[in-house]
Amino acid sequence: MKTTKTKYGVLDAAFAIGKHRNTITRHIKSGKLSCTIDGNKTKWIDAAELHRVYGDAFDPNREEGAHGINGHTVNAKAVGSGAAQIQTLLDREITERNRERTQYLAQIENLKDSLATAQEGHNRATLLLESQSKRGGDWEHAIDTLKEQVVKEQKDARGEMQQWKEEAKQREERLKKLLRAEREKSIWAKLVGK
Repeated sequence: MKTTKTKYGVLDAAFAIGKHRNTITRHIKSGKLSCTIDGNKTKWIDAAELHRVYGDAFDPNREEGAHGINGHTVNAKAVGSGAAQIQTLLDREITERNRERTQYLAQIENLKDSLATAQEGHNRATLLLESQSKRGGDWEHAIDTLKEQVVKEQKDARGEMQQWKEEAKQREERLKKLLRAEREKSIWAKLVGK
């Protein structure tokens, strides 16, 4: 039990650094961690000593309420294991989303190339029509046909590009929702796997 904000009992020290109390006891016995012993043979560790030995792992706020719910002690190893599993799943999901993103970017580049090709065809058609108009002939029909073809190709390319963008955006929104839901789960839900 903690008597002041600068002294910690073995159990409270363990919670404050996120380790099992056996770790604290072992470090005291090995001399890695110093403590004082009162008249009741209770071991007390200074907060400064915890910070010296454990650095940033020491969090004085962690020990408050860290004893669990309804008298049950939180199993730090189980929490760490659950967090590791969640991290592994998130890493896999990120890898998959990056792969999909790369694929979409490649498809967008292909669509841009198609659009550029269509524009080039339009330019050639314009030159051809100008050439035919100088020579005479049925150039009005040729112009209308080429215009329709170019407009159709441009419209198709833009439509495909827009569709890919919308699908990518929808997938990104789904992933954000999943990530928010995962982050909002309680530690118990994560441990139980719900």
